[in-house]
Amino acid sequence: MTTSAPQDLAYGSDLSTFVDGVADLDPTFAIITGPRVVAEALARRFMQEAGTLEDDPRYGYDLRQETGARLTAVRRVRIAAKIVAQCQEDPRVLSATVAELTSDTPGRFRVSVKVTLASGPFDLVLSVSAVTVEILKVARG
Repeated sequence: MTTSAPQDLAYGSDLSTFVDGVADLDPTFAIITGPRVVAEALARRFMQEAGTLEDDPRYGYDLRQETGARLTAVRRVRIAAKIVAQCQEDPRVLSATVAELTSDTPGRFRVSVKVTLASGPFDLVLSVSAVTVEILKVARG
């Protein structure tokens, strides 16, 4: 059994719910700790329609619903504000800013969020299509 350093458990531990970046329960039941716990929790928020959790009506902003229309400057600002608001709903997050929101192909966009926790910042990069929210990168930064 591997023991984690206390700082790794500062954000809790959980089973990984992303396999190769795609939402799925890890078949090895890998336990994640540290900022990765927060990153996966945030990514799950972006796959949940707002108001569908009975005990937390503010939880969720389904980014997949934003893939149908062109990303105008106004839409980018509105989407970025909602992303930041969802990140800040997580009590472990001290601050969040959207560093990049670009459409790389039709029907898909990429979001880069700088998230700050008590242990420091990390970058969360997501790829969003009408079907998936994929974690491309989680890196201390």
